[in-house]
Order: sequence, then structure tokens, then C-alpha cells
Amino acid sequence: MTSSCDCLVTIKGKVISTSTGKPIAGAKVELMNQDQTIITDSLGNFTIVKHTGFCFDPIVNISKSEYKPFMIKIERKSNAIKYSITHDAESFDFEKPIYPDTTNKRVFIVASWIEKYSRNFQVKNDSLFIYLDDYNPEKEKEAIKNKIKNSG
Repeated sequence: MTSSCDCLVTIKGKVISTSTGKPIAGAKVELMNQDQTIITDSLGNFTIVKHTGFCFDPIVNISKSEYKPFMIKIERKSNAIKYSITHDAESFDFEKPIYPDTTNKRVFIVASWIEKYSRNFQVKNDSLFIYLDDYNPEKEKEAIKNKIKNSG
């Protein structure tokens, strides 16, 4: 029996590798502040069901080693749903200055940043499709460095 104060939150989806397009099995899907965690199945699928005495806007964190985490807040507003993703950048210094224009030594770059979180997702038929980016900061730094060098 449920009362008017009861709330049932159901979140279902699939976790996919951005680089390969394949499902990610064994990813941890956590309903933040609700003490509920599940693991994706062999096809990357998950379903979280939480029955509470109050309604809330769920925050879901998805993580797996070797991938950047993904965090999303799902807010229900009358007939609309608002999705807010977490993002945060990490700065790093290059070992030596990079000159985008090798003929102009007065313009150089000594630092840049990389994103700490995966940021891509889709919603299809009330399911979240979460794309986790590989966690490889050295590869990302090298790609940024090459992009700067090749832009001049």
C-alpha cells in the first residue's frame, strides 16, 4: 500500500564505450545520497528502482576503472524533464612551451586542460544511453599538444 507521500523512482539505461561503441559490463551505477548501487549486466544495461517516502531529483553516478565517470541529475518539472550533467576540467602544464606559429616566438602556450568526466548521453524511450570516455590523460594531453602544433 502506498500513500500520497510515497514516490517510486525508476531509472533504466545502458552504458556504452565512446571509443568502441560496445556495451560496458560491470560498470557501477550509483543513486547518489540514496545508498543504492547496482552493476551493469553483460550488455551494459541497468535499472535502478527506489521506493521512498518522498520524491526527489535523482543524481546518478556511473563509473568503471579505465573510463571517465559520468554524473547526471534528473529533474522532473511539470511535464518536462531536465538533465544536468557534471563536468569539471583538470589543468596541466606542458613540459616546454608550444608555439602554434613557429615563426612567432612571442605567442606560446604553456598549459591546457582535460575534462574529468564523460559528457555524452542520449535519451531514447525513457532510457538513458550513457557513453563513457576512456580514461587516458597522457593520450589526451598528447592529442591537445598535436592539435595546437597543427593549428598554426
